[in-house]
Amino acid sequence: MRHAFRWALIGALCIGQGLALAHDGGHRRHHGHHGHPGQGGHARDGVARGTVFLDRNGNGERDAREPGIRGVSVSNGVDVVRTDRDGRYSIALPEESILFITKPAEYEVPVDENNLPQFYYIHYPMGTPMVADFQYPVIEPTGPLP
Repeated sequence: MRHAFRWALIGALCIGQGLALAHDGGHRRHHGHHGHPGQGGHARDGVARGTVFLDRNGNGERDAREPGIRGVSVSNGVDVVRTDRDGRYSIALPEESILFITKPAEYEVPVDENNLPQFYYIHYPMGTPMVADFQYPVIEPTGPLP
């Protein structure tokens, strides 16, 4: 059986931030949404802190009986950390970087309305640097870490 999970940043990301896991029909775990912080995470001094958990009722928030998930890899593209026995993590997250998880084999990540997997958070507080005119859409400012 595959599980779906979410992740979130505490503060702005609830992944970060923090990871939140969600149950979807069976025991699916969902990962936090791009630009959508999950619950139980926060960032301070360029460090993202959060929790990855099994969201059994699929509400995107960690409730009393929803356990953290141990051993989920969380990365900023340079460093990789693993969640502790309670699903918590802490990792540096400088501006203009992306925070993401590596999905455990027995889980699935949630998808957005376009069926795109949601396993990362783009952290560009000021948006794409305006050094030129871009032909394609740029990254909108995400603001400070949650």
